[in-house]
Amino acid sequence: MNNLKIGTRLIMGFTFMLLLVAILAGIGLWRMQASSILTSDIIDVRLKNERLISEWAKSIALNNIRTAVVVKMTDPTVQKQIQGEMVTTSTLINKLQEEVRTHITQPQAITLFENVLKRRTEYRDARASAIEHKNNGNEAAAAKFFEQDMTTMQGAYLASVDALLSYQTQLINRNAAELHENNAFGRKLLIGIAILAVLAGMLLALLITRSIIRPLQRALHLAQTVSSRDLTGAIAIQGTDETSMLLHALKEMNDNLTHVVHDVRKGADSIATASSHIAAGNVDLSS
Repeated sequence: MNNLKIGTRLIMGFTFMLLLVAILAGIGLWRMQASSILTSDIIDVRLKNERLISEWAKSIALNNIRTAVVVKMTDPTVQKQIQGEMVTTSTLINKLQEEVRTHITQPQAITLFENVLKRRTEYRDARASAIEHKNNGNEAAAAKFFEQDMTTMQGAYLASVDALLSYQTQLINRNAAELHENNAFGRKLLIGIAILAVLAGMLLALLITRSIIRPLQRALHLAQTVSSRDLTGAIAIQGTDETSMLLHALKEMNDNLTHVVHDVRKGADSIATASSHIAAGNVDLSS
């Protein structure tokens, strides 16, 4: 690491931390998007289907009651009024049926929906035929439906609707469980990466700090050694960063001071020798 400039090390460290933050944000957005899709599917599709099918079932039950009343009613005016209400409710059921059709995509749901349509067609055709027989005075044919077939066909029709409703409820529960698992997984993933980011940041900070502090401490030790008039200190230089360049400059200063001191000592020795020769010459002259 000492071969990298201090600024480069700091930039790399900050870039790494920013990258981890970006990863955390990306994962958070990813899991939020997945949760949003599941939530939208539950609210906009599954719950809506469940509400529509429940309303459908209530309308069927209401028309079943009206059918039973029509059977026992002898007043033509009241009969006509009730039949008109049945037509209105059937129109509502048609509308609900088409809305449900547009929101059903699963193969099993489509199969259940088609079974509902089949049971509805069978029941409506038989009921319309029986009412026509009753209006035409064919009481025996009408009685066969109202007393024998009606309850069975109504039960089969309602059972098919209940099966479709039950399947929609299962889809809601399944999506809700998947949403819970998705949120739990996202939470664990974010916590794990956050812990990893903290540990990696601490390790990176330690390495960068040590790579700067240790050479500075060595430089400080060399400067203190020189200030105490000890020029014998030796230091190994590794790397090409700013602290290594500082150590290299201090080492050159120490070496230069050593050479200066050596030259001074050598000059002092030469002066001392010359002084000795001059003093000896003076003694010879005086004698």
